[in-house]
Order: sequence, then C-alpha cells, then structure tokens
Amino acid sequence: MRKYLSLTLCLILVMSCALLSACGEKTDVSGSKYIGTWKADKMSMLGEEEPLEYELYVTLNGDGTAEFFDGESTSSCEWVETDNGFKLKGGVKLTFKAVGEDVKTTIVGADIVFTRQ
Repeated sequence: MRKYLSLTLCLILVMSCALLSACGEKTDVSGSKYIGTWKADKMSMLGEEEPLEYELYVTLNGDGTAEFFDGESTSSCEWVETDNGFKLKGGVKLTFKAVGEDVKTTIVGADIVFTRQ
C-alpha cells in the first residue's frame, strides 16, 4: 500500500510539472499580419477628434517582442495576437483592435488609432 501511495504521488508530481511547464510557452507570431511598426495617427475623446500632442508608436517583432514609444521613452514588452487584433504584455499592457487597415487602443479614455508605417 505504501509503494502504491508513493508511486501515485510521484506520478502526480511529474504530471503537474509537465502541465505547468506548457503555460510559459510563447505563441508563434512570426507569420502575423500585425508585425511591423504602427504609429499613432488620430485621437478622439468623447466622440471629438483631438490633435496628437506627442508621438506614439509600437513596433511588433516576429519573435513576440515589442517596443512601445510613448513620446518620451521606449518600453520593451511582449505581444500576442488576439481574435481581432493584438495585446501587449509585460511592461506595457494595452489591447489593440483591428479597424479596417488600422488598429485602435484606448489610453486614459482616449481612443487612439495607429496606422502601419
């Protein structure tokens, strides 16, 4: 009985390690249509278009890494493709949704449209 219990616990431990190790895998984005540099083109707040006072852009790489420039500094992060756009993870957490040929995100209540460069 004791051998059976030890064997069972050992199998549970091995299965847990195998299942949990898959959680950290990166998804392959090398063929994504979103790879490239996207620059903020338009901003609207409460339905009215506002001028952009600073430069914003995001660069998505085929290895799942990204850089986000907020007008002052560049932050490195990771990205994944979603059903209708992409999402930045890590140091920058933003979700971008496809709008025709462009992508759109919301930052502090402002809708910002990014165009591929």
